[in-house]
Amino acid sequence: MTIGRMCDRFPKELAVITDLFSRGITTTTPTQNFGSQRVCPFCNLITLRSGRFCLECGRSFGNA
Repeated sequence: MTIGRMCDRFPKELAVITDLFSRGITTTTPTQNFGSQRVCPFCNLITLRSGRFCLECGRSFGNA
């Protein structure tokens, strides 16, 4: 590969790399980073909605 071809390809490769990194960076507000929450039916404390068990009392939500 010649120096001329390398100089022609460099801006294109740099653009691809820049595009990949810019897709990884999101422009969300701090409140959008938090997931949904719910109240544990056993201890009545707020815990993650996506969790399978309460983070406070440790009981499973499968039987609730």
